[in-house]
Amino acid sequence: NYEPTDAVINGSLYWLANSTSALYRTDDPINGKWEIANPSLPEVGDPDLFVDTDGRVYFYYGLSNKDYIKGVELDVKNNLSPKGKSVNLFKGNPSKHGWENVLLHTAHII
Repeated sequence: NYEPTDAVINGSLYWLANSTSALYRTDDPINGKWEIANPSLPEVGDPDLFVDTDGRVYFYYGLSNKDYIKGVELDVKNNLSPKGKSVNLFKGNPSKHGWENVLLHTAHII
């Protein structure tokens, strides 16, 4: 998988990859002992876990320069399940930011 995200939450390491729905957790990453913490997060592009300074955890995602970047707070007491529905946060602006232009970005990769 590609475009993964990870975060340390309450001493455990969490990992989620692009276009997968299972969120994995480990307390022992060196020995590779992982378990599924939440099997049903939405399958999304460019996932990101963010742990705020107050301990709240947010899940952001979005892959399109035409659609919204979305976000939802996760419930740290309930296997990091979404606390409600995702909300639209902002759209990309490819005419202002070249890195948001899919065609320009792809051309640099080739």
